[in-house]
Amino acid sequence: MFLITTKVNQGIIFLRLYGSLNKKTIKEFSEEINYLLYEQGTKRLVINFNEVNITSDAILSVIGNKLVEIFLSCGEVALCGLSQDRKDSIGTRGEQLFFVDSELDAFRYLSY
Repeated sequence: MFLITTKVNQGIIFLRLYGSLNKKTIKEFSEEINYLLYEQGTKRLVINFNEVNITSDAILSVIGNKLVEIFLSCGEVALCGLSQDRKDSIGTRGEQLFFVDSELDAFRYLSY
């Protein structure tokens, strides 16, 4: 089972992922990002991976591609709940990508 919850706080969209993120469920994740990015015009996003099991490193490649789409539309993203190996795999992106320990920490980087 895979579940995404969405909340907005101070103009920042918070996505919390639950369950297993695999080849089958990554499509749902991608569609949610597309909706937020292209239909809602989201510019600041926090993705919380604390409660999700990422089944393979290939999934990180898909996540990386989605991040690039967000960056190309001048968006900013904070990611929380990733191990150091997964952070290293995703890489860095200047002042558009932040790795945070908790959702609360994201406000320091994404707030106006």
